[in-house]
Amino acid sequence: MMKRMVFTVVVILGMGGGIVLGGSAKVGVVDRAKVKAAAAGIDRLIEKDAKASGKKLGAIVSDEVFLRRVYLDIAGRIPTYNETVSFLKSKEAGKREKLIDKLLNSAGYWSHQFNYWADVLRIKSRVRGGATGYPYIDYVRTSLRENKGYDEFVKGLLAASGPANERGNGGTGYYLRDFNMPEDNMSNTVQVFLGTRLVCAQCHDHPFDQWTQVEFFEMVAFTGGVDSRYSEFYKSKKYEEIKKAMGPKMEKDREMRRAMGRLLQPLRYGVSGSGTGLAMLPKDYQYDDAKPYDVVKASTMFGENVRVNYVGKVPDNALNPTGSKRKRKVNSRYRPRLRSAQVNSRGAYVEWMTSPKNPRFTTVIANRLWKQAMGRGLIEPVDDFSDDTKASNEALMKHLEGKMVGYKYDMKQYLRMIYYSKAYQRAAMAEDVDESKRFVFTGPMLERMNGEQIWDSMITLVSEDVDGVLEDIETSPVQGSIEGVYRGYEGLLNLSAKEMVGRAKEIMNYERERVKIYADKTLSKTEKNQKIRELRNKQRNAYKVDPSAARLSKLYAAYNKAKKRGNKKQMDKLRKQINAVRKSDAYKKYSKKRYRAAYVRASEMTSQPARPGHLLREFGQSDRDQIEASHKDAAVTQVLSLLNGFVEKSVIYNKNSELTRRIKSAGSAKEKVNVIYLSILNRYPTKDEAGYAIKAIEEDATQGCEDLVWTLTNTHEFMFIQ
Repeated sequence: MMKRMVFTVVVILGMGGGIVLGGSAKVGVVDRAKVKAAAAGIDRLIEKDAKASGKKLGAIVSDEVFLRRVYLDIAGRIPTYNETVSFLKSKEAGKREKLIDKLLNSAGYWSHQFNYWADVLRIKSRVRGGATGYPYIDYVRTSLRENKGYDEFVKGLLAASGPANERGNGGTGYYLRDFNMPEDNMSNTVQVFLGTRLVCAQCHDHPFDQWTQVEFFEMVAFTGGVDSRYSEFYKSKKYEEIKKAMGPKMEKDREMRRAMGRLLQPLRYGVSGSGTGLAMLPKDYQYDDAKPYDVVKASTMFGENVRVNYVGKVPDNALNPTGSKRKRKVNSRYRPRLRSAQVNSRGAYVEWMTSPKNPRFTTVIANRLWKQAMGRGLIEPVDDFSDDTKASNEALMKHLEGKMVGYKYDMKQYLRMIYYSKAYQRAAMAEDVDESKRFVFTGPMLERMNGEQIWDSMITLVSEDVDGVLEDIETSPVQGSIEGVYRGYEGLLNLSAKEMVGRAKEIMNYERERVKIYADKTLSKTEKNQKIRELRNKQRNAYKVDPSAARLSKLYAAYNKAKKRGNKKQMDKLRKQINAVRKSDAYKKYSKKRYRAAYVRASEMTSQPARPGHLLREFGQSDRDQIEASHKDAAVTQVLSLLNGFVEKSVIYNKNSELTRRIKSAGSAKEKVNVIYLSILNRYPTKDEAGYAIKAIEEDATQGCEDLVWTLTNTHEFMFIQ
């Protein structure tokens, strides 16, 4: 370790035509000259602003810096060794624009974009109420992969209806994420898509902005009557058949009803209701303009008001004052029920929200994507606009808004324009930002990688084909989970009512057995957990364990028992059987699949977000409970994760890692040094760096290479996007 620390200090001191858009039926072939012209418009406005402010523009960066920057910004990872060498050696004219086009059309683009939107939209693999989040994940992934226009993408979320687990209906996950909490859902919607924070106005008039509590509930009224429980199933013929098959006696059985409820769980999640256009003020409303429990009609916050075609007037019995006065007084949770017909107020609100005429919809997404590329928005924060909010460069903001509308909200095309600009390709701004002064761009911001970029870059050093697993059900864990949810839902729908009752009985018996195991005082905690696992595997057909892995698990258990008894003869016999299974083709295939699943990109992980303690979370990946809650702050735990964790285990000592294999195949010490630098920092070493590293490797090839890899992955140059 001491040798590595010395090595670290020495190395750090020594560092000195037409475009076919894949997957997009909307745009097709793009004229590169027009994109360049739009990018030139950005440059003129940036240059004019810098000149007027007395600022000097940054120089255009070298190919090495540009290569690493553009891969991290577009594909979310560093380039591989082959990608690095290919670009740096190329003498082709316009190679930067061609690389931008290639990356925007790669799977890495939408994988990286998914990580961004997962943070913004608070995407989780499990959502409130026990529903699964995989269809929601599928909707966002598919929309990005197909390059769906941003306005259509948002409409697909806000207008989603129907069963949540039905193929192609994952947009319903947006409402399930705020399970039957319309006030929270509206507050989050306005913050994400209109850049306006209304969370204060949920409980009182906004203290720092113009919004009142009544105005907030007038917005909530647009989604009044929208239910996150898919009630349509309980009105279906299939449900009546299930009740009939259960019979009156079984239907009264509480355990059986609970078991049937668990079985039908995938069928009861979804979104129903087009919106009543009404909302009820809370019981603690305290202003003079209305009373608690008053009903308000839908009305937009700003811009043109939307007309909702109410069925007649708001009915007099919209409030259902059921319950005695005593009940209302005793039960603090009592709340009158709001009754009214569905009038498609949600549809009207969605059209207003996503219209180019909406004064903030276009500005917010144009500003968000500018920040993605340049590291800072023209308006900061990106989700806290007010009436007096001004962009740091208003002329540029207008230019970007116009292009966003002109590109019909095509996010890929809009980003292409920014990446083509000289402004993006200039030296990074490293100075501290003075928030009291107007910000002037002279280049993009110097930024630390986020958690997903660090993880995906590490995976680039480990995996042979880092992006090859992104769409394959066999190799992408999350894609397999998505498909599993759809198949489970479809299989459940295809069961007859009689078969459903049979399945419910199995669930009920499983619960009874589970309770018995936990109540058995003769069993230790470990034994109880083992029996529960065996019971679960037996009960769930979906729990399919690879036969070779299951066989190996049993052999290891038997071997440990024999070891405890000191039975060497039995141990030798079991050891031979274990080795035979490990050498079998079936186990090798299973082991390879597990290995690939362990080293997939952040967007492909089954658990979204990663579990606490994972390297992703250590480096700031959000828990996705709040909007954009990720961070890029440094911490001691991050250093420990890299210094003594992932790098050594998965990169240095992993004989199957891509970097290890490439170092081994390199001939001379000089070639090994070049491989390591080009793989990790994506540049050739300087003369001083090469001299020291070659000497160390010539003294001890294995130790020298390991130390160099360990050192470079822990430098600021690796961690930062220059």
